[in-house]
Amino acid sequence: MGRYCSGVKLFCLFLTVTFASAVFASDRLTTLYSFSGKSDGAEPSSGLVADASGNLYGVTFYGGSCSRSEGCGTVFELSPNGSGGWSENVIHTFAGGSDGELPVGNLIFDANGNLYGTTSGGGPYNQGTAFELSPGASGWTEQIIYSFGSSSSGDIPSGSLTVDADGNLYGMTIFSPNTTVGGTVYEISPGGGGWTQTIVYNFAGGSDGKWPYGSLTLDAAGNLYGTASEGGIINSNCSFGCGTVFRLSSSSTGWTFHRIFAFAGPDGSGPISAPIMDKAGNLYGTTRYGGGKCSSSSGCGVIYNLAETEPGAWKAFLLHVFTDAADGADPFGPLIFDGKGNLYGTTAGSGVADISTVFEVSPVTTGGSTFQTIYSFGIANVVAFPVLFKSEDLFGCTELGGQHGLGSVFQLAPGESSR
Repeated sequence: MGRYCSGVKLFCLFLTVTFASAVFASDRLTTLYSFSGKSDGAEPSSGLVADASGNLYGVTFYGGSCSRSEGCGTVFELSPNGSGGWSENVIHTFAGGSDGELPVGNLIFDANGNLYGTTSGGGPYNQGTAFELSPGASGWTEQIIYSFGSSSSGDIPSGSLTVDADGNLYGMTIFSPNTTVGGTVYEISPGGGGWTQTIVYNFAGGSDGKWPYGSLTLDAAGNLYGTASEGGIINSNCSFGCGTVFRLSSSSTGWTFHRIFAFAGPDGSGPISAPIMDKAGNLYGTTRYGGGKCSSSSGCGVIYNLAETEPGAWKAFLLHVFTDAADGADPFGPLIFDGKGNLYGTTAGSGVADISTVFEVSPVTTGGSTFQTIYSFGIANVVAFPVLFKSEDLFGCTELGGQHGLGSVFQLAPGESSR
């Protein structure tokens, strides 16, 4: 199948520190590291996560050394070098085969400082793996905790893992068992010195949705929220369905699936990332397509808000419809909040304007919201994956670009007038 997101330049988001709203100046972009495509990796396929010491971690889709000429991917660490710069260290190189290959999605930390992630290929069935990296005195040790593709599991993980307070991991696969259309939500649980995988939900591929992408959002009550990129409502706007937002509720008898919302086209289509939740329980997210205010017949995407107007009944509100102009097109979530309730996200570009952007959506006192593009990379498909805020600065990865054209890690500082 190859890289399931090939040609789709993702730019998801990850927030670690509250920051004030700021406009980012084009002359404040610093490239911290450029990947060479050799042992250090090539084409980052995730955003960054930070540890308590301020070190940054991510994965590259290619690079390293294995049977693939382009490499099987790496896990890297970037650390401040004490002289104002950063040093890269590859903490794991995927070998292909049972070790996994072509990592996707953000890494996550558990409470003990272990890193977890997924690969889209490799394993005994060549349908992907879930892995753990544990720190130690002599470096990091990798363990494959699950291999996808058996008759009882889904195939090809579609993004990041989510961890709960008990150390259970949750994620999604593009396909259901035996590569049937639909997809799954799964749980991987530790116990007895090993890990056990359970399918939480198997999509039927109809009104419930199909082909779930991205990560899951876990609320304080233990419910999981996510999106399926197709299925739901089939109409002239979406011949395979415009996609759905769902909730999975846990009880003593198992998990119960609820379709929260089904997109119809004008209100969005093609969601591929988890919605995020505010303190009141409202959901916010993006869709790749829909909206109808641009040159593309499928639409250039929307930012949506879902509010539970009464128990079990959700209503959608559009915060912005992308026009493929200065605001960009093809937004990928997830969005992030700052401490003042502002939302931030990105577009991958691709339309007539052909630019990648970073945007802000701010609430206004009279109700509603305002939208502004706070940074433009000038061309499409350069920015690709989550960003992370430390103090006032933004850190992220580009899938392409950099000194060798194979991706980079950057730092973006706000202009002096916005500090």
